[in-house]
Amino acid sequence: MPAHESSPPKGTSTRLRLLQAAHELLGEEGMGALTHRRVEDRAGVSHGSTTYHFGTREQLIDALLEFNVERDHALMRRTSEEMVADESLRDLGPEALTWEWTRRSVAGMLADTHQRLCRYELYLYAARRPEVQEILRRYRNQVVAEHAATHRAYGHPYPEAASRVLLSMFEGLSIMDLSVPNEAQEAWAPTYLMAVFAAAPHLVEPPGAPRDEAADVSTPILEHLGVLAELVDDDALPPDVR
Repeated sequence: MPAHESSPPKGTSTRLRLLQAAHELLGEEGMGALTHRRVEDRAGVSHGSTTYHFGTREQLIDALLEFNVERDHALMRRTSEEMVADESLRDLGPEALTWEWTRRSVAGMLADTHQRLCRYELYLYAARRPEVQEILRRYRNQVVAEHAATHRAYGHPYPEAASRVLLSMFEGLSIMDLSVPNEAQEAWAPTYLMAVFAAAPHLVEPPGAPRDEAADVSTPILEHLGVLAELVDDDALPPDVR
């Protein structure tokens, strides 16, 4: 069993066991490992279980894509929860807290190589299956909308565009590090992202640009701004964050 995973506890649903097993195999060996029999053997369940719970291999992979997306969201939530619990952050201002959130998010992303391998395997799979792209579209628009709330709170003129630039930089750094790990790049990564954040006010809208679909996504303000609200005085925050 890989170090990043643990055996599902007794009582874990068969469906969840299958998804966890598929996630393990995907990160270890790639899409070719996701056969009904291998997933069932890894999960320790009876043959025929994947067909019963998911139908086809394609439907299993669709469910795995949503499972992986939720794991990515869980990392964001965990980062925020850890910051709220960290008493040493109480004396930091908003900019320092944003830096700390960025630093911790990058560290969490770099630490879980298996999760990143699964993410990009699934991205490539979706690139060849337009009907699956809707799952990723919903997820990405949600993330863009959440980060756009941060940019909007800081008065950036095109918050969704700024959010997409920042997320693109994050994904690019992740892929570069995954393919060729580089200690200097890892150390600089939070600074790269903060520089992109700082450049957001200078974005210029291209002529005829369509409205960003993420602008219509209803979302609470990004969790790390909730962290700011808990950790600093209201007067230190941008108006939309108070």
